[in-house]
Formats: sequence, structure tokens, C-alpha cells
Amino acid sequence: MKKAIIGLAFLSIAALPFSASAQNQADKSCNSKTECINKNRQCAKSDKKGKCCKIRKCKDARPDLFEGIELTTEQQGKIEALNNAAKLSRQQIKEQAKNAREKKDTTYNPRAAHKELRGKYINDLGEILTSEQMVVYLKNFYVNNASHHGGKKAIAMKHGKH
Repeated sequence: MKKAIIGLAFLSIAALPFSASAQNQADKSCNSKTECINKNRQCAKSDKKGKCCKIRKCKDARPDLFEGIELTTEQQGKIEALNNAAKLSRQQIKEQAKNAREKKDTTYNPRAAHKELRGKYINDLGEILTSEQMVVYLKNFYVNNASHHGGKKAIAMKHGKH
């Protein structure tokens, strides 16, 4: 008799998580891949009716560093060309780092290469923009980028993860 009662207790305990997961239907209505973006640069999945369901941070929703800057069409073209050149350089650095890992070459430092690329990008951007525009750009950059003191480890420690 005791074995039957204990067996039924274990069965009921094992069945609870399945019934609890079946109750979660609110999340299933937002399976659409369309996303709506609000003014705070957060993405939300939208349901089939177009309503925003879940708000979350987007990887692609980056702050506009040129906000508040009036760019001429010539400047826009130069900036676009500069961005394309920087993108190609980042891809080359990535390939060089991959080749160095495959060859087990410890002398190549992709961080230093990225740092040099960022410095070159800012210098080239300073030649395109006027001094007032560059001040606004740098102010936007400083305000919109969080400090990274300690990196991911500090963030994990802040949230209690060791």
C-alpha cells in the first residue's frame, strides 16, 4: 500500500512541470519574426496582429552617433565609403586572426589591430566632418557607450554570478 502511494506521489510530481509549461500560451502568440522598434532603441517581437509583445535589447539597434549633425550629401558619401573600408578591414583582421590561430602564431595581436583601425577611423572621420560636427559626434559616442571597466567578468560579479 505504501509503495502504491509513494509511486502515485512521484508520478504526480513528475507530471507537474509538463502541465505548467502547457499553460504558457502568451509567449507563443509572438512567434512572428517581424520586429517593431520603439524610440528607446529596443526591439519587441510583434504578434500576428502587429502588436508588440516582448521588449528586449536588440543587437542591431545601435545608437545613432550622427544624431544632431546636419551632413551634406558629399559628407554622407565619404562616410559611407569610410564605413565600407572599415568593414573590409575588420574582415581582413578577422581572417588574419583565424590564420594565426591555425598556424599557432602567437605574435599576431588582433586587439591591437582593431585599436589601430578605430584610431584611423576617428582620424579619417575628423577630416570629413567639421570641428563642430566632430564635437557632437564624440559627445554622442561618449554618452551612448557604457564604460567597460572590468568587462564581462565585472558584470557577472555585479549580478552575483561567479
